Amino acid sequence: MVASIAALAVFGLLSIWLAWSSMSTRTRRTQILKPTQKLIDAASYGDVATLRKILKGGVSVNYRDRLGRTALMSAAEAGQDAVVMARCEPS
Repeated sequence: MVASIAALAVFGLLSIWLAWSSMSTRTRRTQILKPTQKLIDAASYGDVATLRKILKGGVSVNYRDRLGRTALMSAAEAGQDAVVMARCEPS
């Protein structure tokens, strides 16, 4: 009885680990991030649609990450011209 419960527990943990490990690093990361960090990541990856969605959700465009970078700075560092241009367009 105890062995079968232990086997079920191990199987459950293995299933969770396999689901987690099959996701891309970016997917795993964005699932656990706060909206403010998602803003920085969206800018770094060049995801203009997500960037606009997060900003419409109320996150400040002036938010700075733990390194002091804004979304615009992160996009520029990553060479994401589309994000830089989108942020420079008048609203």
